[in-house]
Amino acid sequence: MSKSAEFWQDLVEKDREQIIADLQTIVQVPSVYDEAKITKDAPLGEPIRDAFDCMYTLAERDGFKHENFEYCAGEITAGDGDEIAFVGHLDVVPVTPGWSYPQFGGVVDNGRVYGRGSNDNKGGTIAAYAALRIVSRLPEVAGKKLKLILGGDEETSIWRCLDTYFKYRDYPKYAIVPDGEFPMTYAEKGFIIYDVAGTVADDTVLSWQGGERANVVPDQATVRLHVSDSEAVATEYRKFLARRGQQGVAVMHDAQTVELQATGISVHAKVPHEGLNANFILLDFFETAKISSPVIDILQQTVAQDTAGVRLDIACDDEEMGSLTLNTGIVRYADGELYIRLNIRYPKGWDDKLGLEKIGEVFSRLGLNTSLEAFYPLHYSDPKGEFVQTLHQIYKAHTGDETPLKTTGGGTYARRFPGAVCFGPLKPCDEQNAHQIDEFIEIDTLLQATAIYADVYYTLATKED
Repeated sequence: MSKSAEFWQDLVEKDREQIIADLQTIVQVPSVYDEAKITKDAPLGEPIRDAFDCMYTLAERDGFKHENFEYCAGEITAGDGDEIAFVGHLDVVPVTPGWSYPQFGGVVDNGRVYGRGSNDNKGGTIAAYAALRIVSRLPEVAGKKLKLILGGDEETSIWRCLDTYFKYRDYPKYAIVPDGEFPMTYAEKGFIIYDVAGTVADDTVLSWQGGERANVVPDQATVRLHVSDSEAVATEYRKFLARRGQQGVAVMHDAQTVELQATGISVHAKVPHEGLNANFILLDFFETAKISSPVIDILQQTVAQDTAGVRLDIACDDEEMGSLTLNTGIVRYADGELYIRLNIRYPKGWDDKLGLEKIGEVFSRLGLNTSLEAFYPLHYSDPKGEFVQTLHQIYKAHTGDETPLKTTGGGTYARRFPGAVCFGPLKPCDEQNAHQIDEFIEIDTLLQATAIYADVYYTLATKED
């Protein structure tokens, strides 16, 4: 028998302080993937191992079983039988300068929990964990296995964590991913990580560094140039930034060496057009100042100011899923070697084989090598199917919101689980601040998601097949 939204909200309110404290605890673990901190017992780095251990400590406190899979993935379970699983991740993207709060402080202020990962994805993961704790107390769910699956390298977009998990476990009967916004994302664009590399002789560009991750629009980029008059270039760059109201710094190292730094706006790579790629600021300046070189020309021809793949002739649009997006996530040049990492997210109707051939041909003509680092086909769950409709009805019962279901360019764990969907935790009206400075989650959002997730666990566990 179903229970009212008020029933679940009352149970969540009783656990309010514990839910907030648990989120603060896990946010305080700086679980950024760091190759320098990888050990035999921590294949994704010690901070990510610490995040798993933190969750296992919570599980032991609350009397749940937990199992660790090589510190790449893990699970927390209650009960036996058919599996109903939420799937979250514990790793976070690197922090950037400019925060008003401690980046891993888990500070509560203005009705929010601040810290890297509070939104993406520790908030959703803790909401699912708290829901598991609440529902497991009810006798009606006996005979069903309620599960929280944990991954450790979602933000790298390579997802070794799930490859490891599936070595030990099969797919659950139901999978829900709390890594987006309500009411639900039933389809995700396919996404590709594409590397470009090669030797490029350049007497003007001495070095270039812009971006750290494929799935983040770079907000910092720095280029060092050898020019005839460094003071003139520095002065022109400062004027260029002032005219556009953009941020950056010009530093003269000597009469012919100048370093230009640009500050853009970092957003998730699923919406690169909503951010400002710092590499593009530099390229825009070079075009305005008529500065060219082999490295600059390659970037101008292939990616400059382009978040739709027009320059690479791979643009595509679909009425249901939207347009293809392109994020130039990393640009590096040093010691004559150029490296570019692209993140492409494509909708239905895009011919991935032809598109990849086109990219390869463009860069091959420029003397560069290309390689496919990661490829994930698009994910689509029937929006009219019983599972999707069940979750949607639960959401509407809690909120009264009639916002339509949607698709996304984001890449969540849902695409690795047949029939899975991305379901909350954010409200449609919440600020989208994943990967950004002063990342946070509203406490009201966290608690509402917990109540909805508890209802989902319960409804699926007690439904008659």
